[in-house]
Amino acid sequence: MLIFAFTYIPFIAIFTMIASSELGVFHSIGYDVMMAKLSENRFRATIYSGMMAIWNAMFIIGPVIGGVLYSGNPRLTFFVTSILLLITFIPIKKISIYFHNVVQTKKIVGCQ
Repeated sequence: MLIFAFTYIPFIAIFTMIASSELGVFHSIGYDVMMAKLSENRFRATIYSGMMAIWNAMFIIGPVIGGVLYSGNPRLTFFVTSILLLITFIPIKKISIYFHNVVQTKKIVGCQ
C-alpha cells in the first residue's frame, strides 16, 4: 500500500496490488488451519464465531476510518495502512514461536 503514496507511475502501483492479491488466496486456508491447531475442540466453535464477528466488523469500521483519513489527506490513508500492515507482523512471529513450542511439547510427550 505504501507504493501508492510514493509513486506517480500507475503501472507500478497496479502491478503491486495484483501481486499482493494473488497471495490472498491462501489467507483463508492458513487462517482456518491455524485456528484449528491452536484451539481445543470444545472451544473451536466459539473461537471461530468470535473471530468471524471481528472480521466482519472490520468491513464496517475500516472504511469509516479510511474515509476520515482520506478526507484529511489522501496520502495519509496509505501511510497508516502501511504502518498497520507492519504491526501485524508482531503477533505472527509470536504465534509461530508458540506453535513451534506446542509441536515440540507434543513430540516430547509422545516419546514417553
